[in-house]
Amino acid sequence: MSSSDPLRLSDLGAEVLGVETLLDLLLCFCSECSQTPLRREKHVQDFLESVRPFTERVRELRLHRDDFEILKVIGRGAFGEVSPAPGFIQV
Repeated sequence: MSSSDPLRLSDLGAEVLGVETLLDLLLCFCSECSQTPLRREKHVQDFLESVRPFTERVRELRLHRDDFEILKVIGRGAFGEVSPAPGFIQV
C-alpha cells in the first residue's frame, strides 16, 4: 500500500473498531476539545453541548470501583491497588 492509497476500515480489522473503542474515542475527543482553546469555537461548543447528555450517560454506565465488593488488598503499586472481588454478574 502506497502513501497515496486511502486507508480502508477493512484494512484495520473488525476487532479494532468495536463499540467500546468508539465510545472511548468519543469520550477522549470530547475531553480534549473541552480542555483546549478549541472550546471557544462556536462549532465545537455546539458539538460538545449536543453530545454532553450521551457522554455523561456513558460515564455513568462504566464500571467503577464501587461496583465491586472489595475483599482485601493483595498488592499496591504506582497506579493503584490489586484486590480480589467476587464474580461480577451483569444485570
